[in-house]
Amino acid sequence: MINVEVIKTRAKLLRMPLSELAEKIGYSEAGLHQAFKHEKINFRAVNNISKVLGLAVEEFVTDLEMLEVIAPINKNLEGRNIMRESIDQSILIEAHL
Repeated sequence: MINVEVIKTRAKLLRMPLSELAEKIGYSEAGLHQAFKHEKINFRAVNNISKVLGLAVEEFVTDLEMLEVIAPINKNLEGRNIMRESIDQSILIEAHL
């Protein structure tokens, strides 16, 4: 389950229409409204909402089971991004040598 109001409020603060949010997370606008209506959304969309709106998953996901699944996935993704960034930086350093 998700807290739709948190998502809507954050999008409104960012002046991001729900149609734009839907596009950025890989949903159609109608699909996003359906997800909001049923307060259910897939894992990939949860991760994308977190990134696009700058929210921690814990701020809008209310289902404890979903949080238990998402937390390790997010840590793994963060680790990969850190590795990618350090590889990119080392390539830049070598290019300047």
